[in-house]
Amino acid sequence: MVGVNIKRLRKKQGITQTVLAQSVGIRQESLSRIEKGRLNPSLSTLTRIAKELNISVSTLLGEEQIVPLTLYRYFEE
Repeated sequence: MVGVNIKRLRKKQGITQTVLAQSVGIRQESLSRIEKGRLNPSLSTLTRIAKELNISVSTLLGEEQIVPLTLYRYFEE
């Protein structure tokens, strides 16, 4: 589910796997595996991906609730 959301949102923004992976600091192969559900990303990686896609971690997780900005900032650090 997380990987599908990352792929959908990445493509919606017109960002390639290579570009997103480089900006997040992971290998393109790792991002590919995450998107295919073959690799579970760490919270740190999820946070960096969310930041690059300008969305919240809860959006990546497919949660409907809105994460308060203060909580999002906590995970950024």
